[in-house]
Amino acid sequence: MHKFLVKLLILLAICCPLGAEPAFQKVIIDDIEVPLQVYAVAGGNKVIVWLPSEVGFLAPHQALAHAISQSGYTVILAGVIDALFLPQLASSLSQIPPQLIAGLIQQHAASGRQVTLLAEGDGVIPALRGARAFRERYGDDPALQGLILLSGKYLLETPEAGHQASRYPILRQVRESIFFIQPRKSPWYWTYPRTVEQLTLAGNKVHLLLLPGVRDRFYFRQDQTDLEQRFTAFLPEWIGHAREQLANVKINRGSLPATRAMPVKPAKRVKTLHAFTASQRHVPLRLADLSGQSVDLTDYQGRVVLVNFWASWCPPCVHELPSLNALHRHFQGRAFTVLGVNMAEDAATVDAFRRKTQMAFTIVMDGDGKALKQWRVYAFPTSFLLDKHGDIQFAAIGAIDWMDADVIEKIETLLHR
Repeated sequence: MHKFLVKLLILLAICCPLGAEPAFQKVIIDDIEVPLQVYAVAGGNKVIVWLPSEVGFLAPHQALAHAISQSGYTVILAGVIDALFLPQLASSLSQIPPQLIAGLIQQHAASGRQVTLLAEGDGVIPALRGARAFRERYGDDPALQGLILLSGKYLLETPEAGHQASRYPILRQVRESIFFIQPRKSPWYWTYPRTVEQLTLAGNKVHLLLLPGVRDRFYFRQDQTDLEQRFTAFLPEWIGHAREQLANVKINRGSLPATRAMPVKPAKRVKTLHAFTASQRHVPLRLADLSGQSVDLTDYQGRVVLVNFWASWCPPCVHELPSLNALHRHFQGRAFTVLGVNMAEDAATVDAFRRKTQMAFTIVMDGDGKALKQWRVYAFPTSFLLDKHGDIQFAAIGAIDWMDADVIEKIETLLHR
């Protein structure tokens, strides 16, 4: 009962952070004035420097920082985006000088304090670069204990459908103790094993906490589920546990791997059906539907098939669903099939969602992500349009308007072949 009350008080602090005002400070690093929000612990020597993500620091971040500080850690929200007068965008994060983060670590490592970097989302890459810059400048200084990376994004870009993904080179250029916290209801969940493998091969010590049943950003979503609220209450404790685990790990760094120039990201493509360019055009698909019956893609030979990878917890998937239903109705009675591949949800959840949204097309269940990996899916939704021979001709990443004239024309062309 006591533990429940403690968790309840933490949750109330996060939802209603009264009396959680930080101290606002500024530090000068390489002639750059960096604003800080400091949740200080008197006499404490354990410091968590929290770097911003693409969303910046919102009220729930401040409440979490306050809750973490109650466990004896000084938490610092570092306003490096504001310091550089950059807009609060994911693209701004690539402009943060790694030396600025290295300087932040050194500033707060004074007087024997121990620093852990905390980052989330797109902010994990600047954090890793900052750790690398710190090692280049200060060597094997034990002041940097490691990094806690929450719901991180490690792909250089979402690749074109059917292509292999590339990860940021920094994953192979650091040697640190790293703690991953990864929700399972996330497209990044399916990519983390390869990310961990690259980090481990580079000499990092990686620890992992997987969170079942919750989405990325669960701790500041306005539409939090009951489970996400409960996990939010536990998150300060988990972050504290992660920090203590990192502090007990020894790293054999030796000489750091050579750095490589930062790849330039290509311009974003318009979200629509694009010609499929990968060499792997014929991919098997054999999964059970909601009734447990086996569905094989080869059963649809002679039909044009739209294979749509989706999840009920994915907002873009839900956003495109009305037009996808309309597309199914539009071609009803013709040689066209929509096949929805659900990503690792239980049948009861999917069936309830199907009834609520009146999904009329066939749904199959990819419970272990095997199909996702075979089809090289890295984002939800991802869709593939197959011709009557089962070969992929077009693909789309992200939600699109399935009743758009260009989409209809492409399907009609395949139907008449």
